[in-house]
Amino acid sequence: MAEVRYMAYHTGGVPKTVDASTPAEIAEKEGFGIDDSQVAIYVGGKSATANTRLKDGQVVSFQKARQESGNDKVKTYLVKIRRG
Repeated sequence: MAEVRYMAYHTGGVPKTVDASTPAEIAEKEGFGIDDSQVAIYVGGKSATANTRLKDGQVVSFQKARQESGNDKVKTYLVKIRRG
């Protein structure tokens, strides 16, 4: 598992560091559940699965698969993998 540094833009851009190598692990560390039928996951601007391996510099985005109102929040993370 890689050490991933990310900024959660939806929480004020406060930098955090967690051990995570997939979107599922980020969601778990952030305390929200994901279900492929309820949440759309994007990595590097492309549709992805919860188990997609993350690479340095990728942007990870979680959003409701079906938007119910204009107020549904999108959770976005910038992944930085610390080496050495």
